[in-house]
This record gives sequence, structure tokens and C-alpha cells, in this order.
Amino acid sequence: MSRKVAGRYAIAVDGELLALEGEATVNFGFDENEAIVGPSGMEGFASNPQAPQITFSMVYRADFDLSRLNGVTDAEVSFDAPNGETWVLREAFSVGTWEYTTSRGAVSAGFSGMSFEKAS
Repeated sequence: MSRKVAGRYAIAVDGELLALEGEATVNFGFDENEAIVGPSGMEGFASNPQAPQITFSMVYRADFDLSRLNGVTDAEVSFDAPNGETWVLREAFSVGTWEYTTSRGAVSAGFSGMSFEKAS
């Protein structure tokens, strides 16, 4: 078993591999537990659902249709993690403010979806 946990990764939208820059941040959509504390101390916890989401930066080239990708409302987004796992964000839609950074030639982007499932 490989001990690799960081490094190269890939993101594809409906099979189209993106030209990535920098790092990605992934929220797998697992429930978030929160402590419930009363006047007498710990009472228990609440479990709250989270939306699965992936944010990243991609190189913005003139031949790339950015508005098409930003308009995605029902896509399959795959994330190949550095540790060798592949996760699939299903029924994905674009989220956040897509901003272009001229010094890096990159656009910050993001997707959320209805589920994020481990494929491998």
C-alpha cells in the first residue's frame, strides 16, 4: 500500500479533465457533530448535514469556455486524490464566486452536489 497522501490530483467535469493550478479543498459532505452544552455541562451532541463541495483553481486559457463550466447545473465531477482514491460528486452544480487572478492566470472555482461517493 502506498503511503502517498499529498501531491498531484485531477478533477474532471463530465469526463473533461481540467487544467488545474495550486491546490483543491474538498468537503466530503460527512455530518458535522456539534457539542450541546447546558448550564450543568455536556448534554450530548447534534449531528448536522453538510453539503459535499470541492473548490480549486484552474488555468484560464483563451480556448476554454469558462461560462459553460460556470453554468453547470447537473454534472458528474470526479476527483482523483493524491492518495489514489477517486471520488465522484453527483448531480453537481457550480458554486461560489468564480474569480480570475491575473498574476497566476487562474480562476478559483467550485462545485457542490447531491452526493460525494468513493469510486475506488
